[in-house]
Amino acid sequence: MEVGDTGERFWAYLIGALTGATGTDGGSDGVGGVAGRGALVGLPGPARLEALAGMLAAADRPTVLVLDDLHRVTEPAVFAGLEFLLRHAEGRLRLVVGARTGLFPALHRLRLTGELNEIGPAQLAFTDDEAADLLVAHGVRLSAEMVCRLRERTGGWAAGLRFAARAVRGHPDPGHWVTRFGGDHPDVAGYLRAEVLDGLGPGELDLLRRCAVTTAVRADLAAALTGRTDAEQLLATLARDGGVLHQDDSDPPWYRCHPLLTDLLRTEVDRLPEEEVRDLHRRAADWYAGHGWPAEALRHEPLAGTVRVEPVTGSVPAASANAAASANPAASANPAASTNAAEPAAGLVEALTERELTILRYLQSILSNVEIAGELSVSVNTVKTHVRNIYRKLDATRRREAVRRARELRLI
Repeated sequence: MEVGDTGERFWAYLIGALTGATGTDGGSDGVGGVAGRGALVGLPGPARLEALAGMLAAADRPTVLVLDDLHRVTEPAVFAGLEFLLRHAEGRLRLVVGARTGLFPALHRLRLTGELNEIGPAQLAFTDDEAADLLVAHGVRLSAEMVCRLRERTGGWAAGLRFAARAVRGHPDPGHWVTRFGGDHPDVAGYLRAEVLDGLGPGELDLLRRCAVTTAVRADLAAALTGRTDAEQLLATLARDGGVLHQDDSDPPWYRCHPLLTDLLRTEVDRLPEEEVRDLHRRAADWYAGHGWPAEALRHEPLAGTVRVEPVTGSVPAASANAAASANPAASANPAASTNAAEPAAGLVEALTERELTILRYLQSILSNVEIAGELSVSVNTVKTHVRNIYRKLDATRRREAVRRARELRLI
């Protein structure tokens, strides 16, 4: 059942669904002498809720109520009514909610009592094996590497994978097609515009577009790109309420769009006036350079039209030298990082190989495993294998912990 943002319409639909499910539709007497759906709708608020709760409590079996897109409801009275039903239906109401926003207060209390089961984006995302099964069901067979790449590109999003499966079926070179699949695909773009972008305010949409020139943003970078003083609040809202952004656990947090949504936003950025696009990259380059990310600054400088041409003397300014070294992690100027990889650093049981040291330096950046693989011209599985080895040798379980440990050991 889909719900709108009008309270009376919501209750009319809900009463119709519940009376039908409990067998009291069509004028049969309800609890306390209340007759059918029409009488329930006509009752004032508290009396109507009491009659509904009594009807549910008297039912032969529990009633399952499915509310899809509950984030579209904006009236607090609706949530108060649902909470009343959950509390007074004597356990005979099972509520299944689909929503992009946070939970209303009653559900938070149910979490504390262990009566709430939550399935989030991470649990819904397809694994490589599940993605392969979906493709095979659509008559598409790809190599394990291509399946992994497609799953990474879609973030394991079931709808995105299905769009891809339908589009690639019968393609003469499906492996090559997968490398080009993105959020600008017509079916994907149409879906994302209708289901995600059209529901955003002008300020939120403008922020997402401008921040799409980077791989990920944090609040001060978003403020530099947009000039907005409320960038931090908008990012937090989009991550919490809209499910549009993923927020990591760093401090300050970085925010990242779904990869397919990023593709779509970048196509919209490309439609901006050329000077405006250059200004965005110029702002990004300046921010990265000023915050110790010379490699990222170097990525944006050519797009900003600010690449410096060195004089014939061949002298290289320190800033350019640092950027070049960071752009090629294997050429890092860190003395500890240039030591012989065959000799383990103090505190390491096993030394990191040269390739592991290279990938370790990339782990400092905001690049994903797919993007690191692209930089090094290796497969994503190769990067993942090296990352697992790095974690094991550094006694770490995630990227941030591995980078912190490596810095303590002066490996980077």
